[in-house]
Amino acid sequence: MKKTLLKYLFFLIVLLSFGSTKAQVKPANVSVVLNPPHPIFLSEYVSIGSNYMQAVINWTDFAEPSWDVRLKVTIESEDIRIVTKDNYIPTQPITLTPGVPTIIEGEQFYEYLKVGNINLNGLSEATLNQSGKLPEGWYDFCIEILDYRTGVPLSLISCSSAFLFMEPPPVILAPTCEEVLTPSNPLNIFFQWQIAGGANPSISLNSLYKLFVYEVVDESADPYFAVQNNQAVQVYESDFVNMMSQAMDFNTALLVPGKKYVFRVRAVDEDEQDIYSNNGYSEWCWFYYGYPSGGLLESNFPPDEYLFGKDEQLQFSWGGSDKGTQ
Repeated sequence: MKKTLLKYLFFLIVLLSFGSTKAQVKPANVSVVLNPPHPIFLSEYVSIGSNYMQAVINWTDFAEPSWDVRLKVTIESEDIRIVTKDNYIPTQPITLTPGVPTIIEGEQFYEYLKVGNINLNGLSEATLNQSGKLPEGWYDFCIEILDYRTGVPLSLISCSSAFLFMEPPPVILAPTCEEVLTPSNPLNIFFQWQIAGGANPSISLNSLYKLFVYEVVDESADPYFAVQNNQAVQVYESDFVNMMSQAMDFNTALLVPGKKYVFRVRAVDEDEQDIYSNNGYSEWCWFYYGYPSGGLLESNFPPDEYLFGKDEQLQFSWGGSDKGTQ
């Protein structure tokens, strides 16, 4: 009796397992591919020519010559969820043929992620319409294949994950922060910057850059905070350029010897979208355009009451950097 009961339970387990496996068989399968870089703007995934997100779909039921389907797309992080509405039916189906992979990308996703065709959690339609920018974080991009007319799932859900983040702003190389520049005639100041560590080269190298220069009008001001404290006036603003260096256009601005100037660079992508943190602005740097006259400079070396050794070279430095050395 005991052996019979055990045998019965064994066959019941096998039968249930077989039924469960059979229930998972679907006539379609889909793979989600996320190609780097991973933009933080939703529009980048659904624009013409984009391949940042791809769905590779296969119809595996060779008993059917073709089948019309639609998609259910979900983009989800810990805080937000964007998903195609269950009752949304696009005007044109995706027609699958057995044995022939179908790739969906770019503008083919547009209707499935268009405001009005999606449900939103953690993000308002107004915010999505206004900026189109997704909050930074880890995201799952998931796709499910549905029957075009009935919405019955025809595949398992497939997902791929990516971390979306703002690019770090550029880093100033020249002039060196707190440098003293020698006035010249004609004026010639070379500004240079580079992409920050961790920035995506393919995005950064195609970005546009704008240079801003301000004259500090309050001699007692901390130059790093002079602009935000209204202690500086803008004397130069370049156009956006696709270069990481430029000479200042002195046909539109002149620098005064002895004055202190602060400057920074702003980066945007090639469509002038804000993909960088801090709105794309680098840190502030400042320089003296020649030493100020009739004033005092801070001594860097030697310190007060310093005694030079008998064989030690007499060396002095002053000003905002070690440039003033003798």
